[in-house]
Amino acid sequence: MFSFPRSGIAGLALSGVACASTYIVGNYHASTLLSLPNQSVVASGITAVDIAVDANGNFVTAAEGGLQRATPAGAVTTINAPSGQWESVAIDAQGNYLAADNSNHVVWRVNAASSAASQVAAYPVCNSTLDDVKVRVRADGNYLVLSDNCGYVRAFLMTPAGSVTEIVLSVKIPLALGGLTFDPGGNYMVVSGSLLYSITPSGTVTTLGSGNPLAPGTLVGLAYDPAAAVYLTCDWRNNTLYSVTPAGVATALLAGAPLSMPEAVVVIPSPASLPAPTITSAISASGFGAFSSVAPGSWIEIYGNNFSLNAPRLWTGADFVGNTAPTQLSGVQVKIGGQNAFVEYVSDQQINAQVPAIGTGASQITVTTAWGASAPYNIVVNPTEAGLLAPPSFQIGGKQYVVAQHLDGTYVLPPGAISGVSSSQAKPGETIVIYGVGFGQVTPGIGEGQIEPGQSQLASQFQMVFGTTQAQVTYDGLAPGLVGLYQFNVVVPQIANSDLVPLGFTLAGGSGAQTLYSAVHQ
Repeated sequence: MFSFPRSGIAGLALSGVACASTYIVGNYHASTLLSLPNQSVVASGITAVDIAVDANGNFVTAAEGGLQRATPAGAVTTINAPSGQWESVAIDAQGNYLAADNSNHVVWRVNAASSAASQVAAYPVCNSTLDDVKVRVRADGNYLVLSDNCGYVRAFLMTPAGSVTEIVLSVKIPLALGGLTFDPGGNYMVVSGSLLYSITPSGTVTTLGSGNPLAPGTLVGLAYDPAAAVYLTCDWRNNTLYSVTPAGVATALLAGAPLSMPEAVVVIPSPASLPAPTITSAISASGFGAFSSVAPGSWIEIYGNNFSLNAPRLWTGADFVGNTAPTQLSGVQVKIGGQNAFVEYVSDQQINAQVPAIGTGASQITVTTAWGASAPYNIVVNPTEAGLLAPPSFQIGGKQYVVAQHLDGTYVLPPGAISGVSSSQAKPGETIVIYGVGFGQVTPGIGEGQIEPGQSQLASQFQMVFGTTQAQVTYDGLAPGLVGLYQFNVVVPQIANSDLVPLGFTLAGGSGAQTLYSAVHQ
């Protein structure tokens, strides 16, 4: 059983940790943000039951009264958001604030600049009472929501579009949900009551520390310090900050003053103290085939660890120089074949980038951050690596449908095939729009990393078939106004009605590798 070392550490430097990182603690009773280990007050007049850090280093807090933002210099702004009980806050790749409201049982998306708020979705509950709820942004951009409204912890995957799917947990985690973060491998780490749990993305629960209480009181707040490889959590009843090893061994770092009902903690690692980034895998864009090889101008997803200290970030227009996409984002650079890639998205464990103009054959990827460069990762580059947009969300009844749109923007699918998605079958003679990546050169030519200024045409011959019937393609080039995305305007041929029409393509005489379907009805 863990013993609780408390004497002799109050008011001193943190015990048992190298202090290479800075810990920001939400002192609820004192209405301050406290910086440790130097024990200075970062901001006053700010309450926090949860804290997130935006791309500018500002601290965004949630509390029952609403959302607040504090600059590193201590200036505090109250964010006008819908009334509710704000129990948790996170920041998405676009810089929006995601706020979990435990009185209305919904997640809100709040624009950081305008404070305009829109409801993402409600999360399922068993009753109308207040609950402990936490929201975080996964590396793939979807949201993880945990709630203990039903008397135990439940987990939900919420998409930015608002669809909600429960992640069924292998064990019922008892009350009271106190904190949520991610481990370096992408598993979900949870404190509830006085225990620390690990949850795999598929829902397998492991209780760490042999199920022994980590603290005499109730734990709240949870953050990971990659420099020390420990988790940080607070015992709010006993005014104590703990570090917890991945094996579940807890150490009291600070007890008593200046802690005053600590309820939230966030870690700001020192770049010099962090390990270099590591690449564990790389594929072409997962929504377009997820191939093991890439091509110049195609898109690549790089997975690993220690890519970024900041909240997940997606490029914006401000990152472009004229029509040229950025080659670094949040201080992260990617080289493929020795050339700078164009970085679209960065999180701690994932980078999305456009492959630069490089030679074909065996190549290498490296990721460089403020604290070093990764070891090279091998990748094969082909002249083309063509894939049509067909994400897992468009898999219906075990069949993968292509993402195709009518000219009014609704989707070509059997009606009602996906909850919340407006869809209908395509009609023979109708023009539909399909998107792809990795289809190679176009004329007139345009360099990688450039916004397509007008219209273009594939340099290689392209054909599309519905079943065995060839379709007329009225446009096959880069999508105007976008980077590295191909657009195909296709006239649906005269074929028999079916909600399961095989759809394929050939490029320069070679067949596409995906097995895809569409829906056609007179």
